[in-house]
Amino acid sequence: MIRKIFTICFVCILIISLSGCSEKNSTNKFTNDSQKNMSQDNNSTKKEDDETSSKKAVESVSTKNETLPDYFSQKDKILLVGKINNELDIHMELKITNKDHFDDVGELYWNPIATMTGLKPTFRYEGFYYYDKYQKNIRVEAETYSNGYLAIYEFDENNNFTNSFGGFLDVDNVLKGTWSNHKGTNYQFYLAQNTTKVEELNLNFDTNKIGEYYTLESHKGNFTCLNIVAASDKKFKFHISGYSRPNLGNVGGVAYYTDTSKKQAIFKDEEYNTEITFSFEDKAIKVSINGNTNYAGAHVKMDGTFKKNETNKNLSAFYLGDD
Repeated sequence: MIRKIFTICFVCILIISLSGCSEKNSTNKFTNDSQKNMSQDNNSTKKEDDETSSKKAVESVSTKNETLPDYFSQKDKILLVGKINNELDIHMELKITNKDHFDDVGELYWNPIATMTGLKPTFRYEGFYYYDKYQKNIRVEAETYSNGYLAIYEFDENNNFTNSFGGFLDVDNVLKGTWSNHKGTNYQFYLAQNTTKVEELNLNFDTNKIGEYYTLESHKGNFTCLNIVAASDKKFKFHISGYSRPNLGNVGGVAYYTDTSKKQAIFKDEEYNTEITFSFEDKAIKVSINGNTNYAGAHVKMDGTFKKNETNKNLSAFYLGDD
């Protein structure tokens, strides 16, 4: 009887022990599964967060307002849309080239748009543009400078330089300035990124100072001409050319206004230690040169008081005796 009771007790203890181990194993399994699920959830959440962050980063990049100077410094194609004379629609495609000079440009420093005394281009470009009306590609080359100025040179089918564009990249996120042909005709133009909503751009031109100016002393065989081809609230692109048979003179660059009144501007040429001052009075500009004047030959006058050319005549040709 006692043995029977002992056997029953042993069996009971064994059953209780096995039950406890089963519950412990079950508890451990639940704990491990929970931790695994939590880890998976955390990884899934982290992945979603990473994807969201990446998406936001892409959206941030894609919606970033890229400035025109930034756009012109990238290596991909530069696609532009614009107008000449506010009526002729054009498209342009440029790409940075590693050329350190353009062999076929020739002596473009005589051109008012091309002259940039004392500065080397920051980038050079090759490409083409076309008038939407004609859909015919016209080859162009271009150069940008540290002062924000861009010059574009246009060539005919025989690679002869014909026309040119000149304007500032760092104004209102649109390139605005003057298009000039080889006959001396000038028109306003603008160019912007082809993805830009043109209606949101400030296309107003500061044309008050743009134009040709001549000294009162100019006459056939002896003249001095001042061209202003692009202007903004802070600066303008100028070119002064002088002629006194048989000698010539040329200087050009960007002058900066000394204050908000825009009645005076200064151009500094550190290479020649020269300073050119422009004083504006109505439609007249008084130009004075201080320092080295190695821009011209003997008897060529590069300064003086200049009056604006209000006619449609090419006075340069007249003063040179070609008209």
